[in-house]
Amino acid sequence: MPEPLLLALGGLFRKRRILRADKGGWELPIEFHGDSDGIAGSGVADEYYAARDESALIDLSRWELLSLPRARAGLLDRLLTQGARGLRPGQSRRSAWLDDEGRVRALLHLLAAEEDILIECSREAAAGLCGQLGLDRGAPSREPGSMVAFGLLGPKFRGMFETAAPLKEGEHRDARLPGMSVPVRALKTQDLPSGFLLYAALAQAEDLWNGLQSAGVGPLGYSAFDSHRLVEGLPWYGFDVDERCTLEEAGLQEACGGAAGPKPSARLCRLMLDAVAMPGDKVLSEGREVGRVTTFEVEPTVGPCLAFAYLSEPWCESGTRVDVNRRPALVAGMRAPLDRDSFKELII
Repeated sequence: MPEPLLLALGGLFRKRRILRADKGGWELPIEFHGDSDGIAGSGVADEYYAARDESALIDLSRWELLSLPRARAGLLDRLLTQGARGLRPGQSRRSAWLDDEGRVRALLHLLAAEEDILIECSREAAAGLCGQLGLDRGAPSREPGSMVAFGLLGPKFRGMFETAAPLKEGEHRDARLPGMSVPVRALKTQDLPSGFLLYAALAQAEDLWNGLQSAGVGPLGYSAFDSHRLVEGLPWYGFDVDERCTLEEAGLQEACGGAAGPKPSARLCRLMLDAVAMPGDKVLSEGREVGRVTTFEVEPTVGPCLAFAYLSEPWCESGTRVDVNRRPALVAGMRAPLDRDSFKELII
């Protein structure tokens, strides 16, 4: 089995013996207050509440920025579901790179700068995308100047940016955090409605992390981040969206500008359940397989466990009863408030 890839701060997380796990081929920090031997502590709830009520930072450096000269931006119109046409400097757009069958190779952000179009994509997709766009990516490993992604969540960060006006949805700009010399590019996006995506040079990633920690921003592991995504109804590429699904099935056709296709036979749904589940676990209805789990996490507040799962169309309606690991589960709308009372009636 190949060694998992490391995030920008992977070496630091190993040195500090942070609880980690291999997810999707990457070694990810799961929890910052758990036992380094693999026994989770109570930190997930603390990290979740920090991201919801205060501020927290997560290493999302699976994603990086590629730079395409504006003179060649027309290539994006032919390759992606929507290109950079009409974007002015400081604006961004979500897009997708699909295969010939309409399945998702990558989800992208396109950020318009003065002379270039910056393309945020996963490291796995970067090599293929560079080949299609005629970009020289250089060495297989990232260069120190490569721009990688972080997520800054929570309400207390809003006053941290030394900018004249707050960022609106889809806007980005260069910024500096007070008291720090690390330059970042901040993007306001639907993928993190309660925060920003930040891009910083790989060589300065540790300075950014330590500086924000010193400023009182808490660390966010992927367990708490998954809980946040499940509560907010935010599917994520590499976990819930990949080459096995279409934009229509993932509910992202409108956001990414995909062409209308046939009605999907399955859709990504949110489940409330009281059993532990793992990605890939089967979802059943009266013994019949009707779907598969993609993400599972215990909700930190007093309530049910939550999961994302692809379900066959007849079982996608909110309120539908299904089973996961021989325990009842209830289909909930992706963005609708969680109906905990109905779920309690189901499991009693």
